[in-house]
Amino acid sequence: MAEINSSQKKIDYEKWLESEKKHKDMCGSYDFCKYCDKSLENPCARAVDAISKDKNETSYVKKNK
Repeated sequence: MAEINSSQKKIDYEKWLESEKKHKDMCGSYDFCKYCDKSLENPCARAVDAISKDKNETSYVKKNK
């Protein structure tokens, strides 16, 4: 759980920096955001984990000959 908390803090910091730079809230603008469930604790970190797992599971497709 400590790793998820650490990841969430890093994502929050990077999101805050980009929000300041672009003068708008960047929440919801990242590719992992479609996996976000804001009702959970550490939603960004969980979304990053979910998209990583999804990409790993679908990135290799065996062609049938």
